[in-house]
Amino acid sequence: MNGLRFDFGLLIAYIVPGFLSLFLLSPFIPGLENLFDSGNDEKAVITGFIITSLAIVTGMSISLIRDWTIDSTFKLKIPFLSAKHYKKIELENIDYYRLTKQEVLNAYLEARTTERRTHQFYGNTLVLVAFSTPHLFGELQNYSISCRIIFWIIVLAFFLMLYEAARRSYWKFNNAIIKLNSNRN
Repeated sequence: MNGLRFDFGLLIAYIVPGFLSLFLLSPFIPGLENLFDSGNDEKAVITGFIITSLAIVTGMSISLIRDWTIDSTFKLKIPFLSAKHYKKIELENIDYYRLTKQEVLNAYLEARTTERRTHQFYGNTLVLVAFSTPHLFGELQNYSISCRIIFWIIVLAFFLMLYEAARRSYWKFNNAIIKLNSNRN
């Protein structure tokens, strides 16, 4: 079957972060807030299409920001940590000629689905956390200092967890490409 098929990887890499960012931006953009509020009227299908299209564009834009910021840090070695994915990671380019072999193509598609898309999701979500934290912290001004400190500890833990997951998935994908390129079959 050569028709359209659902790709969960694209959903988590672009659409979910795009929806989250649109939702976070909706209080600041009146037209966007109206789109989210108009889900139950007779134009719900058109509204859903518009929101989904905006989510894809926004998610891809977030992915560009991730590429410029988060991914560029993967070229740096983290000196006090010893795991393989904390060493300097130089992105390996796939040898596209090797993809003419079906088994190599299948292995590449599997690596892209399981590692590259998860790296994109974690990294894009990390960008969202970084951009939304100042707004969320502004909302906490009426809370006690201890609540704000707990909030920052949770945000920092979430930030580190997402960075670790993004870096590990990036390393795994890169490692898979290195193996595919060195396969002489």
